[in-house]
Amino acid sequence: MKYRSPLYFMAFALALMGGCATLNYQKVPKPERKRYFELAAVSSQKAADEYAALADSTDREMFWRKFWKEKDPTPTTQGNERYDEHLRRVAYADTFFPQLITFWDDRGRTYIRYGEPDYREVNPMGDALYGHDPFDVSIDADIEKGSRRKISGTYGWEKWTYSQLAQTFSFLQRDVGYFLVRDLDAAKSGIAAATIMSMQAIDAPMPTLSDTMASDLYRHDYGQPLNFPFDLARFAARGKAEVWISYSIPLGKIDYDTADGRGLLNRSIVIFDEKMAEVGWEESVLAPQGPGGAVKGDELQAVDLVKFSLNPGGYTMAISLMDLNSGKTGIYKYKFSVIDYKTGAEETSDLLLCSDIRQDSSQGRFSKGGYRLIPQPGKSFKKDRDIYFYCELYNIKYSPAEPRMLRVRHLIFPKKGNKVMASQPVLIRAGSETLALTSGIATGDLPAGDYILVVEIWDQDNGKVKNVATSFRIHK
Repeated sequence: MKYRSPLYFMAFALALMGGCATLNYQKVPKPERKRYFELAAVSSQKAADEYAALADSTDREMFWRKFWKEKDPTPTTQGNERYDEHLRRVAYADTFFPQLITFWDDRGRTYIRYGEPDYREVNPMGDALYGHDPFDVSIDADIEKGSRRKISGTYGWEKWTYSQLAQTFSFLQRDVGYFLVRDLDAAKSGIAAATIMSMQAIDAPMPTLSDTMASDLYRHDYGQPLNFPFDLARFAARGKAEVWISYSIPLGKIDYDTADGRGLLNRSIVIFDEKMAEVGWEESVLAPQGPGGAVKGDELQAVDLVKFSLNPGGYTMAISLMDLNSGKTGIYKYKFSVIDYKTGAEETSDLLLCSDIRQDSSQGRFSKGGYRLIPQPGKSFKKDRDIYFYCELYNIKYSPAEPRMLRVRHLIFPKKGNKVMASQPVLIRAGSETLALTSGIATGDLPAGDYILVVEIWDQDNGKVKNVATSFRIHK
């Protein structure tokens, strides 16, 4: 019988423990099991266990699709570049870092999570299970590694550095692959006792990383950025919510055709429900007329508005604006929820800030509650220009014989400082279930800075107070 040292048995036992932080993968059918370990690698052990706990293949497929849809850097397009990169990383790990039960050793799991390291220091074993080094196959490098091997002790090792994380990961070779270690110096000394001490410091890789580091590392190349402001406001409408998504086209930041003086932009808005199923889509090609003259960055903008009708629930909205003349692209994602306005509780809409509000009985795109509203998506106003606000109060309990009396005022709180400005209260008679509230605010006395606007609605009959608020900025 061939004698095995205690170090061998310790290495084998630790290999089994380090390679599998949980046995929940056994709940998943073998054809779907690899996805369990992919989730643990790219996200967290918790996400993998949630996947394993699902009842059937259909639920697991929906979980998988939702997970990657949430990571899509360009949700207004058909492709998912982050998922494509994940497939590339998994294929690379399959080739160079395989392991029998958990598919990859810790190098593979780290590679799937963070991608290609910025710097690698590699010292493989001559009799290693992995004879092919994917990082360096030059003859001179092999000779150099051979000389280092003599001073490296029993086990090979690697160091991977990620500059964006400001983190270096160390891996120690064992009989079943490379495993993440906390202290590599002792292992590199070549002393058996020190090597055992280093192996005892092995961390279970994925749970440790998910608690302290970013869940993954990925940067999408969007090209030159096109920054633009957007805003979202929710109003009750026929048992649902009418969601206003307003945005501003930065006319001073886009390119124009020299022949007709027009810009050319593609604007896309997509809305997903809580399962990341698409419930709304709107795409248009816009051709704004150039402003002419010297226009600086944000001096001139064109405001546009898109409306969606949504049921109560949680949603994710993505909006993108691409300048087809220059290739500049801006894309934003925003999570929001819609309440059930039919419950009977007195609710309010969002507080919409506008650059202009006028009475208007038409039914145009910017019409609401008998007014024409021009939203200010960036909520940034030039000093000495008036600010207008609009909101609605719903489900008002009233009697035609005795209308409700509401006292309304607005307050402005500076984000820096403690001087609060309040308007004089105004009494309003509520003679219907829905009440539209609007007013203008002079900004001459407001220094440049950031503020919070609060509209206070005080019910004179029962003494209850409702507040609706939003932030804004004054610039010179």
